[in-house]
Amino acid sequence: MGRAFTFAGITLKPFSFNRRVTFFRVRTDDISVIESAILKLFICTQSPAQCDSARGDAASAFRVKAMEWAEKLGIDSAARTKEAMEVSDAIDKDLADALSVEPDTKGGSGNG
Repeated sequence: MGRAFTFAGITLKPFSFNRRVTFFRVRTDDISVIESAILKLFICTQSPAQCDSARGDAASAFRVKAMEWAEKLGIDSAARTKEAMEVSDAIDKDLADALSVEPDTKGGSGNG
């Protein structure tokens, strides 16, 4: 599910179910909007195994690694921050569109 986006010249993997679960597992209640965006983009560079390893105490190290990754890509610049926010918003929109389901107005069960 989801399409691939590009950030800082890197093709991101789709924000799949596994990556969405990882995002909600590793984010914290006091995360800022830009941290949330960076975390989402970083997760889209990780394999399913890397995502799964971000549990418990490892979740904090995963967040630190995400911020280090962003710094290496120049997140300190206004242009890069804007790009990160735009790509994160596009991922959110893509996900919302994918999850939108038209109601069955014909009364069918959908089971064929």
